[in-house]
Amino acid sequence: MKTPQKIPMASILKAEPQGQENSRGRFHGFVIRHPWSTGIALIGVIFYLASVFYAIFSKQAWYADGAWYFVSLLANQKPYTPYVSRKFGEILFQMPALIAIKTGIRNLPLLSFLFSLPLFLHSLLGLTLCAWAAGRKNLRYLLFPLISLFAGSMNGSFMIIHVGLLMISLYWVLLFFTIFCDRFNFWKSATFSVLALVSLRTYESMSYLGVILGTLAIWRAWRAETNLANRLVWIFFAIWFFTGARIAIHAILTPFVLSNNFELFKEGFFSMFNLRIFKMHSMLMSSFATILFLLTLPLLTGKLGKVIFLFLLGAYGVFTVFSGFVPVFFLRWFTPVSHYAMRSFYCFLPVGLTLILLRLRSGPQLQKNHRVWARSFIIVTILAFGQITWHIFATTQWRKYLTAFCDALETHQGIISCEQSHLTYDALMKRGIANMGWDWTYPTLSILLAPRGEIRTMIELKSSDVTSFRPFNLQDSTKWPNLSAYGLVYKINGR
Repeated sequence: MKTPQKIPMASILKAEPQGQENSRGRFHGFVIRHPWSTGIALIGVIFYLASVFYAIFSKQAWYADGAWYFVSLLANQKPYTPYVSRKFGEILFQMPALIAIKTGIRNLPLLSFLFSLPLFLHSLLGLTLCAWAAGRKNLRYLLFPLISLFAGSMNGSFMIIHVGLLMISLYWVLLFFTIFCDRFNFWKSATFSVLALVSLRTYESMSYLGVILGTLAIWRAWRAETNLANRLVWIFFAIWFFTGARIAIHAILTPFVLSNNFELFKEGFFSMFNLRIFKMHSMLMSSFATILFLLTLPLLTGKLGKVIFLFLLGAYGVFTVFSGFVPVFFLRWFTPVSHYAMRSFYCFLPVGLTLILLRLRSGPQLQKNHRVWARSFIIVTILAFGQITWHIFATTQWRKYLTAFCDALETHQGIISCEQSHLTYDALMKRGIANMGWDWTYPTLSILLAPRGEIRTMIELKSSDVTSFRPFNLQDSTKWPNLSAYGLVYKINGR
């Protein structure tokens, strides 16, 4: 009988498989250096979900374009899809409420809940699918979609109806499946295929995100796959993603509204250099501080590096928490309209994050710097707390605004102006309420918020605003959306 050969412990630790715990309590696949890490992650998820459902029950989905999307869906009983290039994403958003309407449900609060649910939960679902695609050994790379969410998407997500947010969620899931998933079973294949289908017509950011996905699909076909059938499948998806990029480019060149040419770049990329936007948006400054802080982490080595890191972390934490409380203590700095200006900005952040992710994947030595990974998660956790706090207080302001709107509907009758309704900026600020209004949404909200379902008052757009979008002609009662099936009845102008 042969004597078993002794293997040095150093060799075992050096060759330790990813995902296995070693004697130092550290996972090579993910940074779990302390027992309380899982507890913090769980608290974070609960905090995030609490903010999401608070926003859903506060009807935040009705902010800006959301009110008309919902009314149009109710009145026409089909998805409202004004942009051909965004059709699949908009249908996906409206599908739960549409199914309920088609099955005969007419309860307005329930339909509003179903309309809001996919708008607020796709980010969390996307992170879950990323974790599923990555597997345990690559969970640390969830850092990148987390940065994308809290430093990018949440800077524009108060305008939650925007499909650009959905495109980011789709992109990260498709990217993780392409890079990390070695074996596709039926469910993973079906998930990837459905999400790839939706990405074809979701948002104009597919013009460059589709190029990235298509290029990686070609790499997967020729470098990572040996089976001919698998290669052909990946070539098909590469062509699919490039087709999505072509459709998005065409949409940029020929937009739904002619004045919106290159909207993605004018309102997105170039807004990064607009100092006025930074003054209006406290959490955007914290997000940029986060990115800069993360980029300096590899330089903070040794004892001096640790001291500098702790000092910067303290200053960063104070600034981020302060930014999160702006809606409470600094109302004039609180401008949710800045989320409209940011509706495209967050679409560019994943490009840089993807390049860094790919660089880390190709450099084994970079992957082993556990200190940088751990510190990165700490920084993102602080930013997440600040962002969620900001959104909770912002939603509270939205609730106050809706209450003021309902008061105006109760105390007036007929078609009235914004000035008569006391919903102007100065009037709201005197009551400690931020200006949450969009002129063109006044008629739509007048319908949805009608007391007891009796529409006796309609607030019209400012007379000076002749260029604003008008979903229907307020002066022609025959053009008003018919929502009587949902208990909303017009009792104004003879209707």
